[in-house]
Parts: sequence; C-alpha cells; structure tokens
Amino acid sequence: MNLTIQSLSKEEELAEKRRELEAKTLLLAERELELASLRSELAYFERVYMKRVGRLYVELDELRAKIAWRRARENRKDEAAQEEATAKNEQAWRSREEYERSQRMPVLDLPPEKAEDLKAVYRRLAKACHPDATVDPQEKERRTRLMADINAAYASGDLEKLLQLEQELKSSPDTVSGEGIVAELSRISRQITQIDRRLQEIVSEIDSLKSSPLWQLYQQAKSYEARGVDMLAELADRVKKQIEEYKRQTEKPVQARSR
Repeated sequence: MNLTIQSLSKEEELAEKRRELEAKTLLLAERELELASLRSELAYFERVYMKRVGRLYVELDELRAKIAWRRARENRKDEAAQEEATAKNEQAWRSREEYERSQRMPVLDLPPEKAEDLKAVYRRLAKACHPDATVDPQEKERRTRLMADINAAYASGDLEKLLQLEQELKSSPDTVSGEGIVAELSRISRQITQIDRRLQEIVSEIDSLKSSPLWQLYQQAKSYEARGVDMLAELADRVKKQIEEYKRQTEKPVQARSR
C-alpha cells in the first residue's frame, strides 16, 4: 500500500515537473527570440547609422589625421605635434575599421510577414533543441552546434535554412527517449536548473545591450522619427559642415604650433 502511494506521489511530482519544464522551455524560446531580435535590430540600425553618418566620421577623422601629420612634418621637433598626429591617425584607423566591420555584419531586414514566419520557426526550433534543455553531454554538444546554425540563419533572415533545420530535427533519432520515473525526475530537475541559469544570462545580456550607447542612440532616433524628424540626416549635415571646415584648413599654409 505504501509503495503504491509513494509511486503515485512520484508520478504526480513527475507530472508537475514536466509541466514546469514545458512552461520554462517555452519561456526560454521566447527570451532567446527576444535576444536574437534585439541583436538583429541593433545590427541593422548600426549599419544604417554607419552608412549615413559613420562613413562621414571616417572622412572627418582622416582629414583631422591629415592635418595633424602635416603639422607634425612641419614641426618635427615638437613632441606634442608628433603625439597628436599619432593619436589622430589611430582614431582615423579605428573609425575606418568600425565602419567596415558594420558593413560586414549580417542584418535582418525583411517584410513584416516573412519576419513573423522567421520568428515562428525560430521559436519552435529554440523550444525543441535548446542546449540548456538537456543534461546529456553529447546531446548538449550536438544542440549547441545546431543552435549556432539556427542563430546564424535567423540573423541573415534565411527562412529556408531554418525550415530545413526543423525538418532535420524532426527526423532525428535523438528526439526519441524514455526512462524510469526517478531518473527522469532527476534529469528534468537539472534541465530546469540549466534553463533558469540561461534565462538569467539572457536577462543580463539584454540589459547590457539596452544600456549601450548604440541602444541609446537608437532610441533617440526612434523618438525623433515619432516627431517626424530624421535624426540621422541632421547628424550627417552637422558632420558634413565639419568636413568642409577641415577641408578649408588643408588648403591653408601650415603654421608652427605656439609654444
């Protein structure tokens, strides 16, 4: 009798744990989608910003470096002029590198209906094969590789690739499993712990992204847009005026720095 009651208790506990795991797996898929979408959204804005404004800062920094090096050549004994030229040149190099990096980044820029399809498939895949939803080391490694492919396909807006991965997952023998109650209880508890840990990591990363200067600039641009103002156009005009000023300086004779 006691064994029967204990067995029922374990079955009830297992059923409860399964419900908890299902709910947290769904939540994890949603949070992974939120993070992936936020990354793509920021990457797209960064590319637009760099194309419209960042490239102008590259030109501006290169002009500043040109003027600084010109002054340094004319004042070879002036250590401050030499240091300034080096600093300006390094800044110009960083600006150029940042601009080129932003243009190489994959971005998600899709029609609304395709974007929703992409999100739906991503959500299903994240739920079905998230590496933190398993405790088996080999399966975790397999899922980690698969999740990397899923994230890459989502970032590039490749719906066909996501659908292909989903089909491969459905036909995989690794999706078939079955164990005793006690072992499954232990496994599910560990899965829940891993998922909780990953959820905390996602919250931390989202907080980090939303506290970045890029996010602040993005929010500011959206605020301007809501008022019918193109903030990036205004920034570009401002930098263009600075570029014209520096171009005029390059046409002037170099004067020695006052000491």
